[in-house]
This record gives sequence, C-alpha cells and structure tokens, in this order.
Amino acid sequence: MLNNINIYILAFLTISLVSCSNDDVDPLFDTDVNTRVNEQLDSLRKALLSAENGWKVEYQPENTVGIFNIYLKFNEDSTVDIASDFDNGDQDLPTTYRVSISQKPELVLENFTVFHRLFEANFFSLGAEFEFLFENVTEDIITLKSKTDSGEKSTLTFVKALTSDKGDIIALQGLDARIEKENLTDKPFTSLKLFDNNSEEIFTSSYNFDKLSRTITLFYDGDNNNEVEDRQPIKITQEGFDFVSPITLLGTEFQSFTYDETNNYFIAIVGDVTAIINGTDLPGYINNDGLGLGDGRFTQFLYRPSLGAHPLTSSGFDAIMAQVNANIAGFGFSVFEFRTIIDINDPDGNTYLEVTIVNADGGSITLFYDLRPSIQDKKIFFEYIAPFGDTSALLETQMAPLINFWLSTEGLIYTNRGTFQNFSNLAGQFLNAQDPSLSVYAVWL
Repeated sequence: MLNNINIYILAFLTISLVSCSNDDVDPLFDTDVNTRVNEQLDSLRKALLSAENGWKVEYQPENTVGIFNIYLKFNEDSTVDIASDFDNGDQDLPTTYRVSISQKPELVLENFTVFHRLFEANFFSLGAEFEFLFENVTEDIITLKSKTDSGEKSTLTFVKALTSDKGDIIALQGLDARIEKENLTDKPFTSLKLFDNNSEEIFTSSYNFDKLSRTITLFYDGDNNNEVEDRQPIKITQEGFDFVSPITLLGTEFQSFTYDETNNYFIAIVGDVTAIINGTDLPGYINNDGLGLGDGRFTQFLYRPSLGAHPLTSSGFDAIMAQVNANIAGFGFSVFEFRTIIDINDPDGNTYLEVTIVNADGGSITLFYDLRPSIQDKKIFFEYIAPFGDTSALLETQMAPLINFWLSTEGLIYTNRGTFQNFSNLAGQFLNAQDPSLSVYAVWL
C-alpha cells in the first residue's frame, strides 16, 4: 500500500510555488497540495480501518521497560476499541482517534486511555506515548514512531489481529498480580534460586517485580563479592512470563518461566539446571547495607511508637513491645521509646540498648543495657554484657523480650529503607534471621 511515508508540507509548498512561477512549465501534479495531503491522510485512515479483527501490539516504550500487550479496533466514527493486559484492563477507556499532519502524518489518541496512563506512569519515566508518526504501511503491518521522545524514538508496530487475539489479551489481565512477591508468597521475601540435577542449590538472588515498568530486578553477589543489580524487562504470558531478552546466570540462559499453580512458584528448566522463583523466610541475597553501619551515618536507631506504625515492623515485633509494656504496667510505666546505639568500630563499650519508660504523671526513667556488636557474613550479631545501674538491673527481666530480639543466634539482617516519613533522616529495618517473623523499622539519628 504505502511505503516509507515521508510527507513534508514545506516540500509540497516549495514545489507548488515553483510549478506556479512559470506559465510555460507543465505542473508536476494533477492536484493541489491540500488535495494530495488529504488523499494521503484518507489512505492512512482506510489502512487503520482495513483490519476486520483489529490490530494487536506488543508495546515496549523503551528498551528498559517491559512489553504491554494491547488490542486496538479503529472504527468509522473515529472511536477506538482498546483492550490491554495493563492494570487489569482498568485503563482501557473509550477514546477517539485522529489522523492528521504536522511535519509528517500522525496518529493521535485523543482521550485518556491506557497509552496516556503509561505516558504519565512513574513520573513520565517509561517513555510511553499517545501521539505517533506513521513510518511504514503494508497490508498487514503498520509501523509508527513516537512523536515526542527526546532520544531514540520508540516503535509501535500494529499487526493485523486474528479473531482470537482480543480474547487472548483479555485473558492476560490480572496475571501480573501473581508475579508480585506480595501475592506469590506469604513469606517475607522472594528469591530466584538455581538448583543442579541433584536438587542442590548453586545460586541464589533476591527478586523484585515492578508492576508499572514491568521489570524484574535480581540482586546477587558478583565478582569479588560486589553487589549486582540486574534489572530486566519482561512480557506476561498465559503460562507465566518471558524475559524480553534471555538472562544469563552461572552461564545458563533463561527466558521463559512457567507458573506452577500447585506450588505457587515460577519455574524454568534449562538442561540440568532448574530456576525457581519462590517465597523464602530469608532474603536470597543479603545486600551490603549492613556493612555501612560503622560509617558514621548510622549511630542511634530510634523506635518511638508515637511516630506511627509501619508495615516493615512486623506484628511479631509489635507483640514483643506489647509484652514489655505488660511487664512494666504493674510499676505504672510504659515504653516511650528505645534507641539502639551502635558503634561497630569501637565494640568495647559504645554499643548499648537505651529504653525510656514513662508514667502517667510524665515522669521518665532511662534504662541501659550493654551490648557488643560484630558483623559476620553481612549480618550483625550482638552479645549481651550487662545492665547499667541499679534500676536497669531491677527491670532487666521485664525488658528481656526486647533485649533478646537483638541477641539472635543467627544474627540480624539490616536493610536501608530510604528517608523516614517526610524527614531527611534515614530509616532502616532489622530482621531477626533466627525468627524472620520479627522485624523492626525505625529512624536513624
């Protein structure tokens, strides 16, 4: 039909002016420039309308973003029927379309729909678009380019759909939810692990899925124990998901993962190596955050109930605090706050647990319990030494549930958690490796 579309109005106008400048020269065209442009646009509209079953699109706004499956049916009344596998189809809103021309012929989706939602997602960072320039048109394929991308223009390829394609895309709606770790497991972490043909674990990584950008990020140890952050775009399938490009782990390439509904995990088998994405009690990879506890930014870890609850503080830890409060209620006190002061570089006396308790009259007592810290295999361990002072000793038994949290025989896993609420202070989380149901989130002072 139409190949290598490249209409420039300025060129038409120039040719038109030249053709009119000498009455003795025969015109190059039989019609004027406006007529020719309108014929071109009409031909493009007919191309869009020619797909009896509509068009299917695998839309990847940028190479770093995953693929979104979208179905479009263009109608004579300038409306478009849309179905997509994004956001459970909730953004597939009615829209009109326009075929017009600026410097080149363009297709504009005029009302808010899935393309507009992708355009604004993640603070406009996905590189998505709702205005496209026609590049090439054949009987079965229409190729368009993003109109406003500042860098490399993303490509949108319409392929004539089969009668089953719309239903197949609708069947994908909601399947991204099972890839999210919150739905994949009720355990606190999700990991991707590799196993050999003897079911021995040979590789482990932490796993995270970003729903908006449709990417999976793996964290694992690289050369010289350097942390590797591998972020890869994916495409959702009815069977599970595919990485857009294969990922290589321990020399083996993996691309397609299948969802195992019985075991509620994703699995891929390549030769003698099996990859499984599953819930785990501990992170598949412990990052290097804990190694920074001695760099001066992380001195006092402050937990104060009045600052509000947070989902990274587990219900198990809430139960610890409730038990401590019950233990001291008979003395007329409750916990106002505690601080864990950590000095990895001076382990002989500058690390301790400080607990402030208050009574109904506003009186307060501060208790001190001496600790000795060390870091092993990226986990922090505390040894309990003794209470400071008579009052601390008197209430040592009552404070035991809180003291024991820090004395995990398997150590504690520390993770930076960005800034605390609306403050500039950093926040963090300690997870008890001996009992992963116990974790506390608080602010650093």
